Amino acid sequence: MGNSSSRLSRAIYEQDVDKVKRLLASKGPSINGAGSKRIPPIIECVSSGFRRGDEEDKRRCEILKLLVQHGADLNVQCQTDSWLLGKTAAIVAAERGFVRCLQILFDSGADLNITTPDGDTALILAASWGQADAVKYLVEHMSVSMLNHRNDEGKTALLVAASESEFDFYRCMRHLVVAGADINVKDGEGNTALMLSVKLEQEDRVELLTEHVPAIPGSQE
Repeated sequence: MGNSSSRLSRAIYEQDVDKVKRLLASKGPSINGAGSKRIPPIIECVSSGFRRGDEEDKRRCEILKLLVQHGADLNVQCQTDSWLLGKTAAIVAAERGFVRCLQILFDSGADLNITTPDGDTALILAASWGQADAVKYLVEHMSVSMLNHRNDEGKTALLVAASESEFDFYRCMRHLVVAGADINVKDGEGNTALMLSVKLEQEDRVELLTEHVPAIPGSQE
């Protein structure tokens, strides 16, 4: 089983759809990883390599569908002591911006609200990497109660996005604010998303946040 599991891992890394199909049909490899130190194939599918592009995305999705069809645990959390620790396939897909993979996982029954040992969610990690399209998908499909979830550092997805000055963080923040994220939440140092945006001199974010400041009860425009 060990050798067949290694072959499956290699086939997934190489995005060899036909080989993955043959290996799964042989029922040799462990569909959820042989042992706690092996990365589950469903997580490996969305984490292996850094290939981008339509063709790569198509093959990745085909392999993911095969794994789901053969009974992969949609919500298995990786037990390896690496950057994958405690993450599910949905969490990894979110932080890497693989929206089609996210859709396949969600449509198959994956839980988008699972947290890592650090308290991070798929939404927080997508926001931390500026994956605006993934953030948009998540706020439309995950539990509303998780929109303002804090990780172990006390940060929400909005605060995480507001802390960064590169990538596509404005769009991340816009999706979060429109979805109803609390813009008055403060991080461990007492900063709100607006305060962070001012410090980083991000005028578009400042405008976005000021436009969505909740009205004071009894006030008149």
